[in-house]
Amino acid sequence: MNRFVLLILLVAGIFGLPYLFWLFQGNSGVSASEQTREDLQQYQGMDWYFKHVKWEGDSAPLELSILPEDVTQEKWDAAIDAEQKQKLVLLQPINWLGVQDELLKREIEDFTGARSTGWVFRYFDDLSSSNSDIPESTLALQENWDYSGAGYIFTNDRLEQVVVVPSDEPLEQGTEEQWVTSDFQGWIEVMDASIDEEVSFWFRLPDEVTNQLEGIVDGQQVPGIIERSHPKVHTAYMAGNFQELESPPGLYQIYALSDVYGFFYKNRSDGFYWSTFTDELDRIIANAKELPGDVEKRNEELTYHSRIGQDEFEVKVDGEWQSFTAKGVNIGMGAPGYFPGEAGISEEQYYRWFQQIGEMNANSIRVYTVHPPGFYRALKRYNEEHDTPLYVFHGVWAEEELLEETKNAFNEETQKRFQKEYQDIVNILHGNARVLPQVGHASGTYDADISDYVIGWIIGIEWYPEMVIGTNEANKDIGDYEGEYVYTEGASPFEHWLAEHMDDIIKYEMDTYNEIRPISFTNWVTTDLLDHPSEPLENEDMVSVNPNVVSVKGELEKVGQFASYHIYPYYPDFLNVDKTYREYVDQDGMKNSYAGYLNDLKKAHKMPVLVAEFGIPASRGGTHVNPYGWNQGNVTEEQQGEIVAKLYRTILAEDYLGGLVFSWQDEWFKRTWNTMDYDNPERRPYWSNQQTNEQHFGLLSFDSMKVKVDGDFEDWAEEEAHTKKSSVELKVSHDETYLYLNLLGIKETDLAQILLDTIPDQGNKTVRDVKFQEGIDFQVSLDGDESRLLIDSYYDFYHYLYGNDQKMIEPVSTGRKNSGKFTPIYYVLNKQLYYPELKKVEPFQFYETGKLTRGNGNPSSPDYNSLADYEFGEEGVEIRIPWLLLQFRDPSRLEVIGDVFQDGVEASEVIESIGIGAIVETEDGEVVVLPGESQELPRYTWETWNIPTFQERLKPSYYILQDAFK
Repeated sequence: MNRFVLLILLVAGIFGLPYLFWLFQGNSGVSASEQTREDLQQYQGMDWYFKHVKWEGDSAPLELSILPEDVTQEKWDAAIDAEQKQKLVLLQPINWLGVQDELLKREIEDFTGARSTGWVFRYFDDLSSSNSDIPESTLALQENWDYSGAGYIFTNDRLEQVVVVPSDEPLEQGTEEQWVTSDFQGWIEVMDASIDEEVSFWFRLPDEVTNQLEGIVDGQQVPGIIERSHPKVHTAYMAGNFQELESPPGLYQIYALSDVYGFFYKNRSDGFYWSTFTDELDRIIANAKELPGDVEKRNEELTYHSRIGQDEFEVKVDGEWQSFTAKGVNIGMGAPGYFPGEAGISEEQYYRWFQQIGEMNANSIRVYTVHPPGFYRALKRYNEEHDTPLYVFHGVWAEEELLEETKNAFNEETQKRFQKEYQDIVNILHGNARVLPQVGHASGTYDADISDYVIGWIIGIEWYPEMVIGTNEANKDIGDYEGEYVYTEGASPFEHWLAEHMDDIIKYEMDTYNEIRPISFTNWVTTDLLDHPSEPLENEDMVSVNPNVVSVKGELEKVGQFASYHIYPYYPDFLNVDKTYREYVDQDGMKNSYAGYLNDLKKAHKMPVLVAEFGIPASRGGTHVNPYGWNQGNVTEEQQGEIVAKLYRTILAEDYLGGLVFSWQDEWFKRTWNTMDYDNPERRPYWSNQQTNEQHFGLLSFDSMKVKVDGDFEDWAEEEAHTKKSSVELKVSHDETYLYLNLLGIKETDLAQILLDTIPDQGNKTVRDVKFQEGIDFQVSLDGDESRLLIDSYYDFYHYLYGNDQKMIEPVSTGRKNSGKFTPIYYVLNKQLYYPELKKVEPFQFYETGKLTRGNGNPSSPDYNSLADYEFGEEGVEIRIPWLLLQFRDPSRLEVIGDVFQDGVEASEVIESIGIGAIVETEDGEVVVLPGESQELPRYTWETWNIPTFQERLKPSYYILQDAFK
């Protein structure tokens, strides 16, 4: 009997005491809604864990949300709703392919700091096709699956790709402090973390594996858990299904039970759950409890961190006012593969850019509109981590299309959208906004307060002259504006409109946050307050928007106002011909019309003036010319830097507040007037157009540079011959910017034509008395200084558009195919203009853009020339041709300009391939035809793309500006 009692007591001790410990241990401090608890039943491991750590009632400071794999906007909004209490949001691997809403996907990635790459991987002890753990869909991605032994499988469902890396080296897990062999046996998402410091748990791949995964993983370490803390929400994104259990234990009301299971179950398929994941959840909950919660956003006293002093900016540093000369850059929303409204720039990119901008000795940046939340988080982090912060001129975008359509800024919808935009931005700057997803706009949760670093407002856009006139005519009787902080004297209706919104922005920020900052509106030379009798184009000098009629009062006088202008040296045309400006001598003793204009403009203002935009594009294509060579395009990247540095020195010499270079990065989505008819506007962001100057104002380039045209043919080592005959061989390659050609077995003294058939059923079938089956649309003629690209006259879009269609020049084709005629390729620079001051008509202006430049196109070479088209080496020549020169509307889809004589200027055709051959005449008179006379040209084709490949590269202009900004 005594033994029985002892046995009872022993059993009670074993189970009863741990239960009592569990019963009386503190609550987890985590609550969950009924819906969340119901949802948890789908996740056995999570469900067991939270029963084990004990729920708390509604008084708990932290509420749990689980974001399911099939996430929707409604579920996401509910998960992060922290109005009532702080939230812990746990994210399982999301079915990103199932998220059709791109705006939702970006919002989740931005909020969590975890960006999907589309790749997943898993380690297998057995890679053979007989392993039932390998999905059939994965096996189907490779025709001959003949692997065996252990290794890793990486798959991407979106790309329908699989990469298999045999390896006996196991996966590791942990942190930099401690790495152990991983016992996780499931698939792992390859996620990019915005900030490495937010990765709290890593997996580590063997070196021998990562060496074979270029473009899939970045280094050995892959994020396992990414945690991010917002003021009231803590997120934890788990890269794998870590909560998976073989079978959940029936018991959970036992103290330290997870530790016991961790010891006994470590070799099971769910060993990771017991040995690692429950501890990670403990830590995640502890981190979530450290959230700061609500912070009072309104200042008790009137606050301002910048002001306009005596003709200069001043910023407060450590309680003292210091003078501030703006030396900075404009940052747009463009990124390769994205239109600006798609907000395709990541937080990690922004932070890297801020580092580079700071290292350039810049002190300021300007943005035109709301950027994604990552911009503000990255800027706050950068400024908190660096002694010298980057200050921000923040813009407020006005809906350009609506203004142009209505030609009345007082239109109700225009007013409503503009007001919402700046009220959102005020809240965003103070880290106090949630902007709902909207097509064409950045959105998300904005909780990074950067208000201390916002030096001033620059509201609006470059005003469309006809809209300004329309606004003035439609609202003639509105009179002057008298507001609380802003008023006008002698204002036009449009200037009244501007003053009213300037006042409203100031009032909103004062009422909400008790804070103010200097204010301005965007202006440009076209609507400046000066008269330009030498301007040939009426709409470039038809109306003024005058900052002098707008004044500030009350508390706003403490910080003041300033004028801001976009000023470029090559446009409008009066800058190049005005006699007074052309004779003006600048700080370097040189004649400088840009300086002359700056001097005139500055004297006309009663307030300080900032040059909010100035710059030069480093593109192959040109649009406007300047008498000093400060052209809009067709300048090298080195010339870009030298010219922009000169312009900046001129701006300072004329006593401006400083200057902001346009722009920080190249933007592929841009267009320009003399090439916009050539390409497909819906596909511009997917390829780099070297012929469109507007895309290449940046100091930062996005290059593929698959072939660096420098006469060293290492880049061609892996390329097979496209066609070969005798000692002459032709290779072909391409990337997002160029078609590359490598003609081997020729000398500089040889004459060579490379022939291209791009569009079916057109072209000349005889070249230099050699007959071809297909029509030749283009020929690359290599002939020393006379080297150029020629086009079939029937297919010549320039001559068709301005000759046959618009009747401005003489046509070169009557519409007859196979005429045997090839013509040089030209672009327009200016249509015929009458200069009233000169009483002179300037004829139609153009230049030969098909003329080829010899040089070194390798950025790492000391003699780098970014305009180089070809270079010879010992074995032959390599050439790069911009896609637009070959009249591709969109190379990413093989779309070319179609038959314009048949279908007009919008003619378009998607082709399957291009035929490429060559004719070479050696110096001793031998003629080699590739592939041969009357033979079919070998075809070259490529896979279409929607995701461009590129690498960021700082142009030589960056380093020149770095020196100028010292």
